[in-house]
Amino acid sequence: MKKIIQKIKTAKSIGLFVHTKPDPDAIGSVFALYFALKQKNKKVDIILEEKLPSNLQFFEIENIIYKLEKTKYDLLVALDCGSKKLLSKYTNAFSSFENTVAIDHHRTREAVAKLEFVNAEASSTAEILFCLLKVLKTKIDKQIATCLYAGLVGDTGRFLHDNTTAKVFDIASNLLKFGSDINLVNTKLFRSDSTQKVKLLKAMLNNLEIKNRIAISCLSLEDYKKADCSVSQGYESINTLQTMEEVDIAIVLSEIKPNITNASFRSKQGFNVSVIAQNFGGGGHTQASGFKEVAGNLKDIKTQILDFIKKHKKEIKIG
Repeated sequence: MKKIIQKIKTAKSIGLFVHTKPDPDAIGSVFALYFALKQKNKKVDIILEEKLPSNLQFFEIENIIYKLEKTKYDLLVALDCGSKKLLSKYTNAFSSFENTVAIDHHRTREAVAKLEFVNAEASSTAEILFCLLKVLKTKIDKQIATCLYAGLVGDTGRFLHDNTTAKVFDIASNLLKFGSDINLVNTKLFRSDSTQKVKLLKAMLNNLEIKNRIAISCLSLEDYKKADCSVSQGYESINTLQTMEEVDIAIVLSEIKPNITNASFRSKQGFNVSVIAQNFGGGGHTQASGFKEVAGNLKDIKTQILDFIKKHKKEIKIG
């Protein structure tokens, strides 16, 4: 941590990155760090792969760009990114840059930057940043507190996942004292579904199968087209499946290209779905994991996943 603090202090211009298809923790963390660095009079850009959906736009930020100019920065920082390939179109440029830092909390990951701080015991990257910003003597104002709170509630599943600790609640309490706008976060993250997402949810439920306490649904390119919905908009639909009393593990498979499949996994306490994700080259948390861009059609990948679960019941069930 000390070396990273020093890097940040000495850099005059900093480029901030998150993983492709960012979630609330990634965006909450990168926005929070952006506002903190602006307090220190740093020149800061957030470099994204594509424009954010409206539910992740917590505040207006001018310095969001979609192209990396390597000569423009003293330091590049990757947040909440557990693999180089998750930097997507920036992977090669980031990897070849001479001065890079990664801050992350994922237990299953590969090295992303030349200097890293990883705390796998943390609930979220937002939790790590809260501690880092205190060391940097940052004034945690309403904007920063709101962004960090979004990261906390995002990666703990609204404080429902088993990564919710006493420290998480302590940080959340402090963020409320600092003025976190929890109504904004709750509205953006949990009360802003578009008509397209609802149509996709309908398709997901129409395609749903439940067997042996596993709920699995497959969404084809045609399903996404009919709903006029992108794959990134559809990820949160899985949360509906895990609420069912007779379901321990929820799985949604998405066809993103012909014969290329993404997967999202959720589970109730006592089941480790990251074991499944890791087998297919992905990763994540015990109760929320996934993989991206695995070769195979929906039917074949579905069969492979269910066969893997059947053969590895002891590893997946951790309760």
